[in-house]
Amino acid sequence: MPKPRKEIEVPKDWQAFGWQGFQVRVPRDWTPASLTGAREEGYVRLDGPDQPRLEIKWATSRGFVDVEKVVSRYLRSLSKGHAGKEVRIDEHPKLRLRMPKERSSVHYFAWHGDQKALGAAWYCRDCGRTMLIQVLGPVGEDLVPLTEQLLSTFEDHPTGNWALWSLYEFSCQVPSHYQLARQELLTGLLRLDFERGREKLAVVRWGMAGMALQGTDLKSWLRQKNQKSWRQFRVDLAPSQVHGHEQALALSGISAAPLAHMGSVALRLVGRKWPNCLRGAAWLCEPTNRIYHVEAVVDPSDEEMVAEVIERIVCHEGAERAHET
Repeated sequence: MPKPRKEIEVPKDWQAFGWQGFQVRVPRDWTPASLTGAREEGYVRLDGPDQPRLEIKWATSRGFVDVEKVVSRYLRSLSKGHAGKEVRIDEHPKLRLRMPKERSSVHYFAWHGDQKALGAAWYCRDCGRTMLIQVLGPVGEDLVPLTEQLLSTFEDHPTGNWALWSLYEFSCQVPSHYQLARQELLTGLLRLDFERGREKLAVVRWGMAGMALQGTDLKSWLRQKNQKSWRQFRVDLAPSQVHGHEQALALSGISAAPLAHMGSVALRLVGRKWPNCLRGAAWLCEPTNRIYHVEAVVDPSDEEMVAEVIERIVCHEGAERAHET
């Protein structure tokens, strides 16, 4: 008789990693080493202090997906990629997990060569993505407990209207219908740019705020940083308060182009949106010595959405707010 599937306990100090609609909790010392692709198809690798620890691959499919063939094709590629080295494969490892009902054709696998891996693949009927996830480790490590913990926290897609984006001690939520257009992940700068048609949304974090603001103030610094992108708007920066921080600015602006204003009026007369307003905020988070900046080019009817994005950002411990996602 098979053993019953068990409840999995996950360490409380693990942190959320969220990207392209999925999220998972991982050890705090695991960081992104590769982020490629888009929501439809892509690849992520997280590294620990000494080696790669987690790989996630996904692809959107229409119609039937033979997950077993997907796994077999991947495992065959491993043998080809390790020419001259033995790679042992086990397509039936002993993992006991409760998988959500929307996941079909769940297939577990394991392999080991100069390192080892334990993982799973499945098709999600709700979001239409095939996921392949594997946990990596040295040959002598028992990967079963770690893999069960990670997979028990994995969510294929947002459960509501907001998607979590969380990495490098940064966490924000944006409306799930916005697509990531570009990213900057640099030392001292993290920027995510999202788009939905003509609408644009940017979430930015700068490090070493004390040095950046030396000899200037937040308002002057922000205008200097955005002088190119704000050229098409009449921008106002007013004192505000964000997440309890006093050094904060509310950002508002309107397109300075007369034709853009005329176009917005015409479209609204027929019930269509026209994104010609700049809305957002910027603030100095003293506990983390970082500057946060959120701005969006939206229709005036979407101002509350921008305020919600700002409210959902976690800039320091204690700034969290419970939200339905």
